[in-house]
Amino acid sequence: MGNNKHRKRPELSGIDWDAEKKEFLENVGKTKSPHTHTAYRAALGRLDVWSKYNRIDLFELTLDEANSFIRDSESGGVFAKDLKTGIFIDVFKGGRAPESVRLDVSALSSFYDWLHSHYAVIRNPFPKCDRPPKTTSKIVPPNERQVEDMITHFRPKVAAAIAVMAFCGLQIGELASFTVDNDQYTYRSRSKAVTGELPLIVLDTIKRSALPKYRPFAVYKTGNLRKQVERAVRDYDVVYGYAPRSCQDFRHFFAITEFKKDKDIHRVSKLLGHVTVQVTKNYLRRLGVIEGLTRAEIAAEKRALRKLRQNGEYLAREILGEDEFDLSVNDEFGL
Repeated sequence: MGNNKHRKRPELSGIDWDAEKKEFLENVGKTKSPHTHTAYRAALGRLDVWSKYNRIDLFELTLDEANSFIRDSESGGVFAKDLKTGIFIDVFKGGRAPESVRLDVSALSSFYDWLHSHYAVIRNPFPKCDRPPKTTSKIVPPNERQVEDMITHFRPKVAAAIAVMAFCGLQIGELASFTVDNDQYTYRSRSKAVTGELPLIVLDTIKRSALPKYRPFAVYKTGNLRKQVERAVRDYDVVYGYAPRSCQDFRHFFAITEFKKDKDIHRVSKLLGHVTVQVTKNYLRRLGVIEGLTRAEIAAEKRALRKLRQNGEYLAREILGEDEFDLSVNDEFGL
């Protein structure tokens, strides 16, 4: 595995896999949401166990081995001993969903890009691997009447979280950084501050919930808050016969609503905290708000992607539209 001292290439013998992984995850914890950090850690953990099971040195991981990891992720059958119970369990739980495997590949590719930026001899095998095909199901966010109905009838804390996501555009992992200052709100998205005008419906919902006005969600853990919101939304969808939805759909609602106001994609991009306007264009295209990308825009995407890789930052998931990564392991690279 990564700490194997008997490597084919002597220049790799002094590198410690666990130490590099720890440093990488610490860096992710400073720049990404807690949910994204958990997704990265889980993906690296699965790769660790798989490499031990197959006796593979991860510093010298080849394209064929990366493809083998993906196939095993989809089919299952890799067992490891649970340290708490002593029982052997299937690491991939009998096979993981294609979208979850795609998210693992994105996380692992980001780690190998980071390794390559520190050690040029280490190569990233994941960009050319046979990742599962991307799902093309249409995103159907709630409409304004449904959002207002949820805010009116849900428990106060859950209603306040939905109001902020739907009318300020936050991902649920960003709620902890949400602050209110008079008629303005601020939150942190990928370590940068995003500021906007606070809608009256959000202020009223926060007041009704009796949450602290300045930082209403600072004391709540993202995972617990996500479960409460998604449970309430799931029950609502079942009662009224709607398709199942996630927390990310409220951000979708915000993106559509704001873009339709004045068609100013630059303003919407800033409010969503996107890295580039191109990310926003791709996002709105997936939501069916704008038409597909032109050849020039696709070429611009590819140039931007190459530049980001050269800088050691693997943000391909965003440029290619893999928004759901801020997500359950299925939401940030969520927009």
